[in-house]
Amino acid sequence: MSNNKQQTAVEWLEETMLKPLIQWPDDIWEQAKEMEKEQTLKFGIQCQLDFIKSDGIRTVDDIYEQTYGGNNEN
Repeated sequence: MSNNKQQTAVEWLEETMLKPLIQWPDDIWEQAKEMEKEQTLKFGIQCQLDFIKSDGIRTVDDIYEQTYGGNNEN
């Protein structure tokens, strides 16, 4: 079984932008990664529960907007 672990947004930010410029303590990065993991898991659970309640009528985008609000433009 191969390990196809995908890089998270926080890992990408650390590797690509900030770490070469500013050497933050490792515990800050670990805390940010743990927070992102918890947020992702909670969002996944919320999506599953919402799909069950609404018979799958709502989209993940709808749930994202309800959960995080605002716009999600890149």
